[in-house]
Amino acid sequence: MSLLSGSKILDRLRSGEKFIADGAIGSEIIRNGVATRDILAANITFPYRVRSLHQAYLEAGADILTTNTFGMPDGLQWPAAMQRGIQLGIDACIESPRAVGVWVSLIPRMVVNEIDTLRSLMRDIYPRPEIFLLETCTSLAESLKDLDALGALEPSVVCVTCHFTDDGRMLDGTDIHESIMALTSAGANIVGANCGDDATDFDAILSKIKRIVDLPTLIQPNAGLPIRDTVTGGLRYPLSPEQFSRLGSNLFHAGAGIVGGCCGTSPAHIAALLRNYRVGSASNIF
Repeated sequence: MSLLSGSKILDRLRSGEKFIADGAIGSEIIRNGVATRDILAANITFPYRVRSLHQAYLEAGADILTTNTFGMPDGLQWPAAMQRGIQLGIDACIESPRAVGVWVSLIPRMVVNEIDTLRSLMRDIYPRPEIFLLETCTSLAESLKDLDALGALEPSVVCVTCHFTDDGRMLDGTDIHESIMALTSAGANIVGANCGDDATDFDAILSKIKRIVDLPTLIQPNAGLPIRDTVTGGLRYPLSPEQFSRLGSNLFHAGAGIVGGCCGTSPAHIAALLRNYRVGSASNIF
């Protein structure tokens, strides 16, 4: 099946269609036995684990996959790990029996400094990625610099999601209105929020965003703040798949164009959202 292009996704969002994105990448790769420091390197050392996670999200019903590329440069292996991560996501979409999209996840503060490396590694990726997701933005000034630099990659769509605290501000103190207006003016095609302090905050965050701009919105709550398991020593997240599906449904009804998950969400969370609230078959319409 062909890869769903960025322009096609954007056109369908503008016409009122809804899309399910996938859930967490990093916390799921950790859950599958990869050390935190090796998440990005897993594209090379454990590609089958990354690919199986993409496949699990596709089987759960995700319309858009996220590449395992949310990481800072940490040595000579970084470009190869980034390139492999992008290709793994694209290949998973191409081999899907239905048309799905993929976006390249980028961490703030990295894009400006590594734009030449990113542009170089993109040359060997086929088909060329069209959508870039700058996510978990905590500083408006840094985000605007990254957004400007992304123009060198000639994306058809740029999504930007911010981490807003429970007082409705980015960590640098910028409020929702200022941040969304500035990102929109700088060329973001899709805006929204991810991560956050409390999953229940996202209804109010989305409502504010919808009052500010008439753009497609992407909302990706986490599964609550992690809790240290006293038995295993690992982290667990309190929001169950059914609780997440109710939250996701509320966000769709409130006007979100795309809903996915952040830290702690899994294929089970995405499957619950599809199972409980989707209408129709593979139409991408709720």
